[in-house]
Amino acid sequence: MIEKRFAEDANYFTTTVHPAQSMGEIQAMLDDFGADSVQTATGKDKNDVPTWMIRFHWLDQFYRITFRPLDCRNPEKEMTVAGKRRTCREQAKYQMGRIAYFAVKALLTAAEAMPGALTGFAELNAVNADGIPVTVQEVNIGKLSQVSNKLLTSGGE
Repeated sequence: MIEKRFAEDANYFTTTVHPAQSMGEIQAMLDDFGADSVQTATGKDKNDVPTWMIRFHWLDQFYRITFRPLDCRNPEKEMTVAGKRRTCREQAKYQMGRIAYFAVKALLTAAEAMPGALTGFAELNAVNADGIPVTVQEVNIGKLSQVSNKLLTSGGE
């Protein structure tokens, strides 16, 4: 069984790069990649957890990638990074920005050579209960035939 890895134990936890800078770097990377209709949004999920959404269009397909901070072992513990005091929960948001930056960079690098590297993030015609398009990775295997039938009956449009 794989043990849960907490933010404090994962890469980039002590980064000093502000999340807004990471988001800007991701947007610039997508522009350089040739993506269009780049959309980014920040908010909170139904459990009040900060969430980033990065959506873009490339080679006639929309893709959506979401990121959330890793859970902290001690979320309210205060720490100092580069002379700034913040809680571990707040530092995990900084970490999320760097994880997002490096994940998107790796995906786009792979997609240049093999576009299928982005397949899991491709949006389908089916939508979830909130009206948001479902990505390939979000499809429940038990519901796969249902989604496939919707795609086939809609002509894939």
